[in-house]
Amino acid sequence: ETSPSRTVITLYGMSTELSEVFPGGFNNFDDVLPHRYARTDLYLYDPDHSIQSWDIISQPNQVVDLIYSQYINSTTHITMGTNEVPSPLTNLESMVFRGQESVTEVIRQLGVIAHDASWGVDETNKLFFKRKRLNVLDTFQEGIDFKTLKRSVDRSLMCNSLFLTGDYVYNPDYDPGFFRAQAVIRQYNSINVYGECRRHLFVPWIRSSKDAWDFAIGFFRVYAWPIARHTFTTRPRTGLI
Repeated sequence: ETSPSRTVITLYGMSTELSEVFPGGFNNFDDVLPHRYARTDLYLYDPDHSIQSWDIISQPNQVVDLIYSQYINSTTHITMGTNEVPSPLTNLESMVFRGQESVTEVIRQLGVIAHDASWGVDETNKLFFKRKRLNVLDTFQEGIDFKTLKRSVDRSLMCNSLFLTGDYVYNPDYDPGFFRAQAVIRQYNSINVYGECRRHLFVPWIRSSKDAWDFAIGFFRVYAWPIARHTFTTRPRTGLI
């Protein structure tokens, strides 16, 4: 057999273990109880409110730290690395996990809220959650440092109109006593240029207009515009960046 002319290999490393861990549980018959991370107790009428575990938080990095100590540390080979406070600060209201979302999904969503934070597991098996890098790591000059340089624009992930569906909000003042949290949020600057590109996302922990709005702002920061990708090959170097 002949070898393929081009093979792409993607390495995920220990980060795959994060997809096998699910914070919280569904009810008191599950191995783990529902887990609430919140600034205050907003949802007193949840049917499982009396059995929810509760940790007080206000920032995404606090949730990452707690999820590591409560769920990741005992079930994976991953250790804790750098966990940075977002800048500027955010104000998370409430997140309740009932075993529906993996740690990968949860931290990905927290990264969106934390102004496109970088997250993952490094080569030493350390979990990191870092503010978006603003400093320059290295400088390359076209015609001198590059052997090849290509630019492509990808619209496949673009979204400027977001239909968010969250979990149920329970309150006896409403008829029939509960409603499903939903919101449609648009980024009109992008829509005016590219037309409307809508996506429907199910994010179970979203149950307030503020959390929906904060998530959408972070989401649009990344996905409301076509993504420009630059692929390049450098001349021989003495080491990695």
